Amino acid sequence: MEIGGYTRNILYVDLSTGNIKTEKVSLDLIKKFLGGYGISVRLAYDLIKPGIDPLSPDNPIIIGTGPLTGTPVIGAGKIQAIYKYALNGAIAHGSGGGEFGVKLKWAGYDHLVITGASEKPVYLYISNDEVELKDASHLWGRDTYETSDILYGEHEGSSVITYGMAGEKLVKTTICFMDKCTPIGKGGMAAIMGSKRLKAIVVKGTKGIHIVDPERLKEIMLPIVEACKKDPAREKTIQLGTMAGFEGWVTIAGSTRKNYRETIPVEEAYQLYGPEVYLKTLKIKRIACPNCLVACKDHIQIKEGEFAGLETYVSSIYGRMQNLGARCNVGSINRVVKLIDFCNRTSVCLHNTSALIEWAVDLYKQGILTKEDTGGLELDWNYETTATLLEQIAKNEGLGAILGKGFYGAIKAIGRGCEKYAVHVKGLETLFDARTTRLTVSEFYEVVGPRGGHIGLGGLTFPYLTRDLPTSYFRQWAESWGVPRDAMERIFSPPSKWNVGRLTVWADIRATIESALGIGCTRGRLSKYYEKAPNGGMRTYVEIYKAVTGLDATVDYFIEVGDRICDLVRVLNMREGFDRKDDRFPDVWFKPILRHGKETWLEDYFGNRLTREDCEKLLDDYYDERGWDIKRGVPTKEKLIKNGLEDIAEDLERKGFL
Repeated sequence: MEIGGYTRNILYVDLSTGNIKTEKVSLDLIKKFLGGYGISVRLAYDLIKPGIDPLSPDNPIIIGTGPLTGTPVIGAGKIQAIYKYALNGAIAHGSGGGEFGVKLKWAGYDHLVITGASEKPVYLYISNDEVELKDASHLWGRDTYETSDILYGEHEGSSVITYGMAGEKLVKTTICFMDKCTPIGKGGMAAIMGSKRLKAIVVKGTKGIHIVDPERLKEIMLPIVEACKKDPAREKTIQLGTMAGFEGWVTIAGSTRKNYRETIPVEEAYQLYGPEVYLKTLKIKRIACPNCLVACKDHIQIKEGEFAGLETYVSSIYGRMQNLGARCNVGSINRVVKLIDFCNRTSVCLHNTSALIEWAVDLYKQGILTKEDTGGLELDWNYETTATLLEQIAKNEGLGAILGKGFYGAIKAIGRGCEKYAVHVKGLETLFDARTTRLTVSEFYEVVGPRGGHIGLGGLTFPYLTRDLPTSYFRQWAESWGVPRDAMERIFSPPSKWNVGRLTVWADIRATIESALGIGCTRGRLSKYYEKAPNGGMRTYVEIYKAVTGLDATVDYFIEVGDRICDLVRVLNMREGFDRKDDRFPDVWFKPILRHGKETWLEDYFGNRLTREDCEKLLDDYYDERGWDIKRGVPTKEKLIKNGLEDIAEDLERKGFL
């Protein structure tokens, strides 16, 4: 029987030698890790040697598509890139939607593994069976938009991953872009590609992908599509994109500013950056990932005023309003868009750098940084400071060169007690402040996730930015996504409440399965329709997988695979020295913040104040739910063997990691 969904091919490209080869994916590997993110993580265990320099040729980039990628399944277009982060040395993912994954799958490849480094600028061209490293000297020095447009002209119908100036200069706070709009590669993937002299990856694919039972797939998908079409919230998202979530950020939670000391006044936020200003100011063309019925990305143009006529692209625009509008206080939506355009073109990671700039201003106000450090620039939370420092970061010059190292590198370079004012986890900025949102799954995952403070898989799987959902909602969610009965008893104890440490484990497993399958957008824009499908949540994924691939599967099997992948991700980072000591709640979370003008402390979802001791106990619960060593916060030999990772356990024990 021909298996559907999978091409069974891994494409290996060695930039040092120019060698290109294809290897088959074994059925055993598929059954053990499912695909996409899962198989990429297993490949990473063999390919990423502990202790390597992230910017050395030894750091591979592993890109994976799932078995649902390239099929008509709603939202099945996301790819995961695995590599050792330039920013903090963690081994984690960078993810993104768009057409790249579909075209890679249709070209005939489930995974792409890039190793080594070229002596001169090149780009990788993939068109079905034609795979070639091409000269990129005409692209070096070009920004992401210019590079993409040139490559579209040379290779019609292609999808492009590339980066701009900051990546070429090996700035660690950088990110790549897919097709000008979708960011991918948190933690410095652009710098890693820059160190390899790999300017771009270009892919075209026309082979399609085999589906074993297309009629059964259609039967499963139709009610999901209809539910999406009839949802009133969909129309709001189509109109506003991610700005539909502005109320959650600003009113329900509160957007932080002044280095996490207060939230921006609600009226000010709406007046400067709100949905009405967005609709009035920006010419909108919506962009959707393949098979998405929501279309949350933007092709925008400033209609009038400062920078009128500026045209750019943006994914998740309301997050940028938080980072540049509230955090950096740039003063207008036009200025936010101007800086978005700059960051996109140069590949400066807007999330990273806005937090670093906010911190640098605070250091200046505290007298830790002086004009001698800033080159005479007077730092403040305003547009001029933000624009100047972003340019310095992109060029790897001045104070920007220090900030471009990220929190770990900048703290080491500045010294003078500056770490006291740095708000991060594992060297990465926190996207959510648990004092404004309360400690939910999103905020807890910022602490325990492998890549650090910016939420990743486990944090985006839940209705976030809420403060008043009943416990019954969380119980229904857990039941929908296959949480076992014994785990339900531990999570909902007492029954009227829920334990965030334990629930985060299952949120992570659920999102990990989605990433292995190739399903993206877990913020609820699409996943809620799967939850409400006739079979509900994980059972629906199982039925879709069986229809596409023809392989047998159950909810218990999916849960087992998801847990196995999570264990292996932790093992990868354990080899790099990460353990419980790095799962540290930021100190500032245990101080009050002025939220909407009122002093607010860290609380659980039910409004009970939390101390660091309380949070450490929740960490105990998290590790216990995982079946890990509670003291170290890492998988035990017994847990790895139980999860079918005997070879990994033996290797770790032999090398002294267990």
